[in-house]
Amino acid sequence: MPLLLVYLLTIICVGLLSGGMAVIFRRHYKVFTPLLIIIPVLYSLFLLLSFGPTTLLLKGIILCLVLVYAAGADIRTHEVPDYIPIMVVLAALIATDLPSLASMCLSALLITIPQLAAAIWKPGSYGGADIKLMAALGFCLGLHKGIAALLLGLSSGVVCVYIYRKAKRQPMNTPFPLVPYLAAGGCLSYILPI
Repeated sequence: MPLLLVYLLTIICVGLLSGGMAVIFRRHYKVFTPLLIIIPVLYSLFLLLSFGPTTLLLKGIILCLVLVYAAGADIRTHEVPDYIPIMVVLAALIATDLPSLASMCLSALLITIPQLAAAIWKPGSYGGADIKLMAALGFCLGLHKGIAALLLGLSSGVVCVYIYRKAKRQPMNTPFPLVPYLAAGGCLSYILPI
């Protein structure tokens, strides 16, 4: 099959999947946002260019769809459904060999411990959904990419929210949805050659 046809079929399939996800999101959250379709389609183009038609492409597409849904849910309600981290873990198992599972579990644990410490040290500063999602991303991405996802997500979240609140003259100490930033960090670090 010509490579161009593979790319075209991938984009069409991702468009259909993300369209279905947008319909489900609209039914549950009573809002339609085209970003739920646009982001996965554009991301799948980056995945195709990075990995070609491989299992890494499939894993990345599923990861992106789940993370985009989680980000939208966090923006709408400041909550993320409990099945989201489970879906990230299931995506991580695609084309994973048995010996890798131990290091994947260790990565999840090492990424989770500092977040749990932060949540215990300053209650209310860090949400449970954020911790569960990053544990699942640590399992999926591995230690180096998981740390990159966490650092990219936290730093971009703090900077963007600071700039936005400064411009709008809003108080700085109110909670904000962190999952969209962690999701972006996870998607970006999945592609990065770390």
